[in-house]
Amino acid sequence: MKIFRGRTRVVILIGKFVIKFPAIRLKGAIASFYYFSPGFINFIKWCFGKQPKPDILESWFWSYLELGTPVNLLFRGVMANIWERRLYRKTKNQFLVPTYFSLLGLINVQKAGAPLIMKSDDLWCQIVNLTSRNEAFCDSHTFNEPSNFCWIDGHLMLADYGNSKCHEFIEKYSSRLYWRFSINYSWEEEKKKIKK
Repeated sequence: MKIFRGRTRVVILIGKFVIKFPAIRLKGAIASFYYFSPGFINFIKWCFGKQPKPDILESWFWSYLELGTPVNLLFRGVMANIWERRLYRKTKNQFLVPTYFSLLGLINVQKAGAPLIMKSDDLWCQIVNLTSRNEAFCDSHTFNEPSNFCWIDGHLMLADYGNSKCHEFIEKYSSRLYWRFSINYSWEEEKKKIKK
């Protein structure tokens, strides 16, 4: 059994399965509540008719996707689990590591694969070369981090697809990445070819 801690989830590797739990950052949420409390208070006043409708971007209630907000720090891991389950269930995409089970975003069970042993520069550059240069920036964190991928049956597969910003990109380019990705790709070698 191995345990890994990411920004939004805690991952436990047990045999052929990966179990993902949300990382709830209670201490950070309490600390950030002070910063975001004016928006929350304005929202509560609006609910009781004491104030005009607050700007939706300043409202604590609606800003759960914004990094550092209390709701984000409490529930981002839960949302990542839910988004992974939805995308896999909707598409059954071969590029995605299968999500076998999900319980209300509190736990996800996925297939385990071999870790991707590759430099992040080589991974990122190959993904950009196989897809559209601009579209890969939709979620550069996911596509630049080898630990978000694994190697199963000779194919690259995405294990961490809990960020909804990358779902459209995955649906568009997954087949190309699944079939054409090379574990032996080297950005340094590619640069040499370009110079010639």
